[in-house]
Amino acid sequence: MLNYKKVFLFALILISILLTLIFWEKIKLPYDESNTIHGVAYDTKTNPNTNTLRFIFFSLLPILIFFFGYISLFKTLSLNINQKNFFLKKNYKKKSYFNLGNITFFLIGCVVIEFLFLNFNNLLGTLDIYHEATNLVPLINHLYNNTFWLSNFYEYGLWGNNIGTLSYKISGIQSIGLIRLFDQTHILLNKIVLILICNKISSLLDFQKLTKIIFFSFLTLIAINLTEYFIVPSINNRALIFLIFFFILLNNFEKNFFFLKNFLIGFFSLISFLSWIDIGFYINAILIFYLILCFFLKETKKIIIIFFGILSSWLFFIFFFGKNEFIEFLSQIYIIARTFEHIAFLEFPKPLTDHPHSFRGLKSLIIIIINGIFCVFFCLNKKIKLNFQIKICLILFFISSIIFFKSALLRSDSYHIKYGSGLSFLLFFLNLFLFFFLKTKFVNFLKKKNILKIYYIIFYSICFLLFIPNLSKNLYYNNSLLFNFNQLILKNENFFLKKDDIYFVDYFRNLSKNDSCVQVFIDYTSLPYLLKKPSCTKFFRPEYILKDFNENKFLEEFKIKSPEFILYSSTIPFMTRKDNMPEIQKYIKNNYNFYNFFDEKWVIYKKKN
Repeated sequence: MLNYKKVFLFALILISILLTLIFWEKIKLPYDESNTIHGVAYDTKTNPNTNTLRFIFFSLLPILIFFFGYISLFKTLSLNINQKNFFLKKNYKKKSYFNLGNITFFLIGCVVIEFLFLNFNNLLGTLDIYHEATNLVPLINHLYNNTFWLSNFYEYGLWGNNIGTLSYKISGIQSIGLIRLFDQTHILLNKIVLILICNKISSLLDFQKLTKIIFFSFLTLIAINLTEYFIVPSINNRALIFLIFFFILLNNFEKNFFFLKNFLIGFFSLISFLSWIDIGFYINAILIFYLILCFFLKETKKIIIIFFGILSSWLFFIFFFGKNEFIEFLSQIYIIARTFEHIAFLEFPKPLTDHPHSFRGLKSLIIIIINGIFCVFFCLNKKIKLNFQIKICLILFFISSIIFFKSALLRSDSYHIKYGSGLSFLLFFLNLFLFFFLKTKFVNFLKKKNILKIYYIIFYSICFLLFIPNLSKNLYYNNSLLFNFNQLILKNENFFLKKDDIYFVDYFRNLSKNDSCVQVFIDYTSLPYLLKKPSCTKFFRPEYILKDFNENKFLEEFKIKSPEFILYSSTIPFMTRKDNMPEIQKYIKNNYNFYNFFDEKWVIYKKKN
């Protein structure tokens, strides 16, 4: 029989989406005329937060419509904590003596073996002079200055910009190939932590043994394929710290190690910022939501310990790195938070248009709407028997996916939309499996005899089909694991460079042989590493030299260490805008002269006598 209430509710959601599409161009925030940062937002007079506003109308408004419509039209669990049928009533699941350890260890073993037998020749491609500098130059600057923030402007974060430094500290080798290898280990660790997260979620479910095994197995196979090697994955390397944080949150229902777990959750307030700056903002936002949730649930002890962890983490930073590094660390976070949207802004593609990223953007927005509807349905429906832990898990997962989608709204190209949507897609499959297992007769089918044996045959066959072809293919192309690693690590820098880059680097090396440092004012930012010299200032990425923010600080450092030759401009512009540094242009005009237009690409200036 047709349920008119449901039809009415979903009709409202559809109307909301259609109206947003119709008025898409009208949904915008006024441009801030006081903005002095030149970029796409400045050129088009667009407020960068317009992306977020449109996201709220397109995705979050339909979820709110469903939420209020659902509690108004249907008999649901109560939102009042004092009611007996409160939707987050602490009906902890009964402790099960069955665990998923054997399958978990098997899957972890599979992904480790897969990693060891990867064809690392995929990492032998040409150096990305601009992007890869983020891990190359901080290594050189740190080795020469023995400081972190005082010698580098970290646009990613301490961990995000120092993968090269870590690889050198461990191996003693400066190698582009080794840095790329270390970067790929993030994907391996992502896969392992995702397996542990899927294990925990599955173990919290009130399912029978076989149902729980099947749920875990297929959720995990989906999860580990969302984070992939050698390409832009949906769950990328910077998600690792969040995945660890989320795993600890999921383990915070049990009372064992109560103080340690909550202290660690608070300590992530700092750890997250030390990993990647954007992840730091995301995790701290999730942490605030978690504290509000704990307050709402009257879990005072958790709140106190978490606050103690937060305070301890920041005091630890000052003690370990020192006051000057701490001040510079805060300054850089402030500048990134204030300026990144203006520097990197790209408008989110309007759905159902001929924009090349329109379909990817639309798919992500729809997935978020579906996840929100599932979350409301699972948490408030009286007939759905999910325990307290799973409901909290779904709520935290959904909030996290929304917060992470901010990456797709900051710079809305295909790459950022894809990895900004990674958590949303994982949550979508979790919701889909939950709905399937809870609302179909599949569970009854699993009660039949011998089905467990059949399942194991199917599951291990799937694992075989997923992993063995890659292993055999990579073994065919590589003589041995040692050969595979050596081929990658022992290649010199010139192997990764184009011929014209080799000529230019050699030319500039001879030209600037008397200079003790290198300063570039274009996006050829790997040059200091290729010359094995530090940058003259902490600003090895010149797009972050900005009027009214740090231009004067740059000049102070540059006047102390002014090289004879500078790489000033290029015919291949990307991110750096000279109009963001007017005082620097005046200084260079007064103190440097044009020297050479090398290969009709790179403009070199020489210091006046």
